[in-house]
Amino acid sequence: MSPLTFDSCLAAPIRRLIELRQVEGSDYQTQARLLLYFDRFLVARKWAETRLTREAVEAYERTLSGLAPRGRANRMGVLRQLCAYLSRSDPLTYLPEPGRTPSSKTAFAPYIYSEQEVCALLTTAARLPPPDTLRGPTYQTLLGLLYSTGLRIGEAMALKLDNFHRDTARLFIAQGKFRKARWVPLSDSTAKVLACYVDRRRHIPPCSPESPLFLNQRGCHLHHCTVNQCFHCLLEQCGIAGGGHAKPRLHDLRHTFAVHRLLAWYHDPCKTGRRGGAFEEPRDVLRAMDADFVEMPASREYNWCCGGGAAVFLLQRATPLRDKAFKIKIEQVESTGADTVVVSCWLNFEAGRVKNRWGKTWTACWNW
Repeated sequence: MSPLTFDSCLAAPIRRLIELRQVEGSDYQTQARLLLYFDRFLVARKWAETRLTREAVEAYERTLSGLAPRGRANRMGVLRQLCAYLSRSDPLTYLPEPGRTPSSKTAFAPYIYSEQEVCALLTTAARLPPPDTLRGPTYQTLLGLLYSTGLRIGEAMALKLDNFHRDTARLFIAQGKFRKARWVPLSDSTAKVLACYVDRRRHIPPCSPESPLFLNQRGCHLHHCTVNQCFHCLLEQCGIAGGGHAKPRLHDLRHTFAVHRLLAWYHDPCKTGRRGGAFEEPRDVLRAMDADFVEMPASREYNWCCGGGAAVFLLQRATPLRDKAFKIKIEQVESTGADTVVVSCWLNFEAGRVKNRWGKTWTACWNW
């Protein structure tokens, strides 16, 4: 990503604010881009004062009238951070009142693709020109990965070849939202398709372990604007237009994953369940997500332990007993037909899944 260039009379303090936030540990890239809009506004208005006045702030706010409420709130919130920073050295700087967060009723409603629409998108993507190149398989695999794992598009485009661990059917996300790393388990079918793509991808340079998993025609990282433009062309070819307020977006594949994949079964952990009594709250969350939720007869306080246990997990001599308990848990989950296990104590589930080569997907409900 090319560095942002600020040209207004406040360019220096804006850059210092960005550097300060990044030193404190924040990525601040999105906020920096929002500050760039304000910087361009000052340049266009030929604003020459180094002090931000009420006149300048309110004039900028009027230019945002065409944005959605949340978009206006985001830009004004970042501008208020800049005003607060400037006021430390100039108390006469105008500090706007904190804006109220837009109601959820005005938030953007996601478009949920049907299974037929997803199949049409993947089939059409595979036929993208030019023929006999990796472009079609790249977009087909990328969109399929977004749909089957719920990855964010930025996370998928940032993947490297060595982030795919074929032996354990997992993806390593080195830097997700808030710069957090995590493992993403893959279903057997997703892992198989991704492995076929990687085998073909390794014949096209660059092919070192640190090379991008998904390449453009020039052998470089995919760019969000290019992917988004291609995706909208695919939508048009497939006749997917949406209706009303919910216009189809690339990010909606993540929402669709949540709705389609969650034929879910919830594991009641010992601590929050039998000890804490929190049985219904997690289920209320799943129902609110419109998950196709299934129960087992032995649930809630009668749920079979996963074999982890805060102390048992650390006792090496208890490993055979823990392994036996987890095998019973596998049989119970498989009997429900659920695609996904929703858990809040995920450590033993991941260890058991890898050790038993279990292809089941789990989702940590506290990290959803």
